[in-house]
Amino acid sequence: MASWSVICFANEEPEHLKAFVAWHLGLGAEKIHLMLDNPDPGIVDMFSHLPQVDARAFPPSYWPKPTDKAEVGRQDRHNALSTLAYHEVTSDWAIHIDVDEFLFPSGPVDTLLDQIPRDHPAIRIYAADRLLPDGYTHWASDFYRMPTSERYPDWLGEIYDFPDQFMFGLRGHSNGKLFIRAGQTGLKLMSHRIALDAPIPIKKSKYGDAFTLLHMFVFDYEHYQRKGVWKFLRGPGNQRRDAEIVNPTPRDRRRIELSGAFERGDEAMKHRIFRDLFVFSPDRLKRLARYQDVRQFDFTEPLGRYVKQYFP
Repeated sequence: MASWSVICFANEEPEHLKAFVAWHLGLGAEKIHLMLDNPDPGIVDMFSHLPQVDARAFPPSYWPKPTDKAEVGRQDRHNALSTLAYHEVTSDWAIHIDVDEFLFPSGPVDTLLDQIPRDHPAIRIYAADRLLPDGYTHWASDFYRMPTSERYPDWLGEIYDFPDQFMFGLRGHSNGKLFIRAGQTGLKLMSHRIALDAPIPIKKSKYGDAFTLLHMFVFDYEHYQRKGVWKFLRGPGNQRRDAEIVNPTPRDRRRIELSGAFERGDEAMKHRIFRDLFVFSPDRLKRLARYQDVRQFDFTEPLGRYVKQYFP
């Protein structure tokens, strides 16, 4: 049967890392390569009792200082360390995902991988974003929305107060992540792609459809703030575009308004945005299901079992 490993570049809270590791070991991962980006002291030691986990710390001193900027950027560090881990993989396959993404297969992972033809260098797996119920606790949700394929669906305004493509959660990881066949010489890993001399196109297939990535995106409001969503709303690309707009649309004005709320530290507005994107009452969930693919996954209970098993 096919063996598989997990590659993850991460700098997250210990609880999140433990859940990620426990879940994928519970599914049968042969090895988990945790490439930890300048972690807090003691993080690596949390996994010392698990021979299946290769947890390594990469402090700022690991990186040579670039000549044209203050430090090696986070995305460059991500790509470099993920590529390093890939070329150390001894399993048949490796899945390259973030610590807030949990593989959810439709059957035994090794059996599903055995069905993939040899001419497939990778398969693309699509993500489903977690929805939080009213009165949520940290992991208490098994409902997820699949990403919408439309840029600005007309129905968004019926469900969301802030229907904007720049808000995380409305479209999810619409390009998904990759399960990659190991041992491909010269291969480079990026967040959503692989490349040799040029990116290799990996299209949607029935083999990828046998898996879903359960995307936590945010575990709670505090985690939402730490992810720096306002930076995404008001990133350099958006700022340049804003400066060029002569007649801003209502959507442009709303995006600028929302990002300004984050910059000002407007807690009331940030809470409104968080609840609008992620917190759903049963009635609101039913309304969303009329327009978007909402699915229920049996995740919370087995996750709890796996965490107790691997971190007693």
